Amino acid sequence: VPGETNLELLKGGGGGVGEDFQVPASFMTILGIDQETFNTLESIVSQFPALGGEGVGEEEVLPEGSGDPLGTSPFGDSAVTCTFSPPSFVTINGINAEERVGECTDGAEGGGVGTNAKTKSYAFATQDNSLIVVGFFGNSTTIYDQNLPLFEESVRTISISQPADIATSDIYNRYKQFVEMQQQQQLSNQTDSGRM
Repeated sequence: VPGETNLELLKGGGGGVGEDFQVPASFMTILGIDQETFNTLESIVSQFPALGGEGVGEEEVLPEGSGDPLGTSPFGDSAVTCTFSPPSFVTINGINAEERVGECTDGAEGGGVGTNAKTKSYAFATQDNSLIVVGFFGNSTTIYDQNLPLFEESVRTISISQPADIATSDIYNRYKQFVEMQQQQQLSNQTDSGRM
């Protein structure tokens, strides 16, 4: 049915508890973040400083039990370590965008290798001060590599009616400042906990 999403398919077919992404899979997301949504996220995260993200090019560890409340995390409730390369600016269909790439590994029990996943995203800005993020995720490097060309082909078809340069976008610059503040807060928390 057009416009309808089968959530069971997104969970890898089985749909049961703990069955998320047991088979190799990939998916694409499109996320719109307007000014009001950003303000809400900023407010929520400011109330919980420990939830802030790590910096670019650094590792981010998501602790066990902090699973995604929507149940969409490919790792379930396992501890996950992600490393993100520094963002770069690219031009797609004449629109300046930010490109990010990351690799994640879950904390396999017994010290095993765990699940390797890869992600790539492009962020675009609009003249009405919104962000559009187009992302791709593969829960195995093989599936990611196989489907990445299809994702890239799809991204090259993007059309934004009122695009803006992401490098000079107010909401993007607010986002960068917000991330920097969270990083400073985390460094401060780590320094304070190291003195105990």
